Amino acid sequence: GKGGAGSEEQDDKIKKLQAQVKQRDNEIVILVNMINEAKKGGAIMSGPGALLDQRGVSAGALEGQSASNPRKDNGGGGNAAAAPALVDPAILKDRAKAFEMFRQGYQKNDVIDSNKAVLKSKYDEAKSVGEKVNESRGEIAKLKGQIEQLRVERAMRGE
Repeated sequence: GKGGAGSEEQDDKIKKLQAQVKQRDNEIVILVNMINEAKKGGAIMSGPGALLDQRGVSAGALEGQSASNPRKDNGGGGNAAAAPALVDPAILKDRAKAFEMFRQGYQKNDVIDSNKAVLKSKYDEAKSVGEKVNESRGEIAKLKGQIEQLRVERAMRGE
């Protein structure tokens, strides 16, 4: 069938999904390199060519998966040019910078940050309520002691 609008929607969805797969693949490469650095205690890579070779292998595997949709290979090619910019070897050598880059690139980073703020405010509120509870417990213990003392005094007077 010709179904122009439906196939365009499907093509757009496929293009978006392929771009997302390539982005995730890129993130995996970053994380694997960080793990390798931690294990070896040395540099992540000898130069930008090493990472590009790894990317080429991963991209080739992705193209093999999308062989049933050969017309979409061109659509995903635009993101392949942007991928090396995401994996700068200088950034990968500093774990904190690499993680920060990964975190900033994550789509739901804003949601995570807002959830952190909410969690912090709830934690502070819970801490405050806990302090009030402890103060109240101390007051209750004090009052119980006074009541017990009054009962003992009344018992001694015979009331």
